Amino acid sequence: SFVILFYMILKGREFLHIRKEKFIHYFQCVDCGGQLSFDSKLICKSCQREYEVVEGVPVFLPSDVKDDQKSQLDAQSKYFDKEYTELPEYKLENWRKSMIKRLDLASENQIEKENKVFCDFGVGGTAYTVIEQAKKYGHCLGTDISLQGMIKASKYAEQQGVGDKCFFFVATVEKLPLKSKAIDFTASISVLEHLFDDQKAISELCRVSNDVIYIVVPNTYKRVWLFLWPMYYYNDKKVGHLRHYAEEDLEKKFKSHDFDKKQVIYNGHLVKISQILLNKYLSNEKWWKMEEKDFVNKSKIAAQLNLIFGRK
Repeated sequence: SFVILFYMILKGREFLHIRKEKFIHYFQCVDCGGQLSFDSKLICKSCQREYEVVEGVPVFLPSDVKDDQKSQLDAQSKYFDKEYTELPEYKLENWRKSMIKRLDLASENQIEKENKVFCDFGVGGTAYTVIEQAKKYGHCLGTDISLQGMIKASKYAEQQGVGDKCFFFVATVEKLPLKSKAIDFTASISVLEHLFDDQKAISELCRVSNDVIYIVVPNTYKRVWLFLWPMYYYNDKKVGHLRHYAEEDLEKKFKSHDFDKKQVIYNGHLVKISQILLNKYLSNEKWWKMEEKDFVNKSKIAAQLNLIFGRK
């Protein structure tokens, strides 16, 4: 077991050294904001805090997490560690392809930059957003609270041939180990509703973002059909949702951090529910026709809210 542990440590250091020149300048100490060193260890040059690296994945959890936040964080980590450990091989299913299309829409008018940086905050174990964006962006980052998820994501990226363009790390969105305006295109998909302090998370997302922020959250209960409320409530309790969002409320929160709403998309209309229920019986062509109907539907009565913000 000692030999295996020693091998894992060496592999972790090798992974960091291969990528350190490409990614180190985006990061800072999560506690003091100091400069990091990726030499023999991952350590802050200012406060001397040493960060754990597991199979090449750095763990940047803050040292001052409050008890009530830690309880939510621990519960979510446990839940998603289990889910991501059991993930099968990498597969780009239709619903994931649809999300990639929405990401492309969010960034289509983005400021041109030779080595644009993409980061998905709460990327999940499949990391398909980061892996697929790595085919277009120079540098792609992904973070999640699940260590097992980030280890799995790193392996997927290697298998898909974009391991050298991707970097995964463990962090909380409420306190990020990234420098201000480090990220050109920020995505946070189905994350804010899980966080104990979403106000602080929004502040951090805006701090580290240079240009575009794409947010996906569950729509407010007031704009969801009454017959779906029991299912919504059950799912909220199961996966750890703490809240839902209205477009107007999120717009105000991001505007206070100098980000304006550029576009809003509501998805998960009745046609989407039909698509989900009939999924096994639909041809690929029919599935995409229903997806398009859901996408172009402008009704605010829908399950999911997508918001695209741009820095003022």
